[in-house]
Amino acid sequence: MEYINLVKDRHKLCTDQNNQPIYDSQGCLLVLDMIASWKNKNATRRLIYVWNEHKNDFKSGKIKSSDVWKKPVALASNLKKRSASTSSQNSDVENESDKKCEKKKVRKTRVQKELGEWSASLREDAKRREEARERRHKEIVSVPDRAITAYTCNDAPRTASFPVATFCLVYCNSYRA
Repeated sequence: MEYINLVKDRHKLCTDQNNQPIYDSQGCLLVLDMIASWKNKNATRRLIYVWNEHKNDFKSGKIKSSDVWKKPVALASNLKKRSASTSSQNSDVENESDKKCEKKKVRKTRVQKELGEWSASLREDAKRREEARERRHKEIVSVPDRAITAYTCNDAPRTASFPVATFCLVYCNSYRA
């Protein structure tokens, strides 16, 4: 873990990893030499702080640039560089190149492929179960409907309707429970 000590009057920035200080023309300590990685937030903040604190001195020439300040700074980015288009032809070319980029297939890992196959099979099984459940429900609902049509049928003799109706009600209630 790094510790930052800021002393305002001497412009001191230090960590327990730093070992080579950089001084300005008045002898004030600017920054201790370190490797600033863009992944290291503390190192980036220290460099930004030092630059904001002394950028006018560098512009006016009060401070001589040391080897540390002459090193190039590289920024990592995954963004695609695009030239500024001024005509419609350039924009058409860019649109075509964007379409080609969109059409490129993204390679899936083995785990992602297996997960996709597994989820597809689960969806199929769920669909089959839902269809079977609907079919069973329709069969259960159709039994009381058939009993009601048999009970209310005008062709059946009136004397036999009472026992049939009792059977239908008992049969229908057993399915509903």
